[in-house]
Amino acid sequence: MSDKPDAGLHSAAPFVENLFVPEYYASEAAFFWAAPGVLTITFTSFRLDHAPGQGGRQKNAVVARLVMPISGAQGLATGLYDFLAKNSDMPVAKAVEPAPVAPPAEPKPDDAEPGSGEAAAPPPPVAPAAPKSETAENLFAPELFASEASFFTKAPETVSLTFSSYRFDQSLAGAGSRKRVVVARFVLPLNGAQGLATGLYEFLVKLGLDPVARPAEKQQWN
Repeated sequence: MSDKPDAGLHSAAPFVENLFVPEYYASEAAFFWAAPGVLTITFTSFRLDHAPGQGGRQKNAVVARLVMPISGAQGLATGLYDFLAKNSDMPVAKAVEPAPVAPPAEPKPDDAEPGSGEAAAPPPPVAPAAPKSETAENLFAPELFASEASFFTKAPETVSLTFSSYRFDQSLAGAGSRKRVVVARFVLPLNGAQGLATGLYEFLVKLGLDPVARPAEKQQWN
């Protein structure tokens, strides 16, 4: 299934497809950064580092950066958010219910009483929290510019985002007309796309750039 976000200039410029643009796979959108008029999204991919001494440690490797005008980033946040929410087979998770707490076990008649001389059983070991993946920075990763997110496409467990840039066709046939030309595609797992939608939306809100009124009930994903 494919869809496009509701951004204001879609009908104003013809769409020019390019099936051979670079396509990047990323596990998540790890960082957002704003500069005057534009916003940068850093995409990363989980990889195992098999270099000597690393022992196959999981790292979050920077694979690409995407630069968009603020209006394009706003369209991406709201468009992807709506696209995910309206696909019933991409369920929006319900509020997480707290895990039920088991009642304390009733003491058995033959349980040792305090002071009876028998040592109490040690508590079960607690598994340590999983360490956060280290970011493997790449200052030379490809950096692309896109005016907008033009289309979203769903496949089993992944979401593909098609980005385009406004360009003026100076050919004789184009006569300087503005067109939307596909420049790149990004493929993310479902949870990565969900994280991009909510993370970018929250980042824009913190900057005072919330593009639309917040839904009455904010949607969350696991």
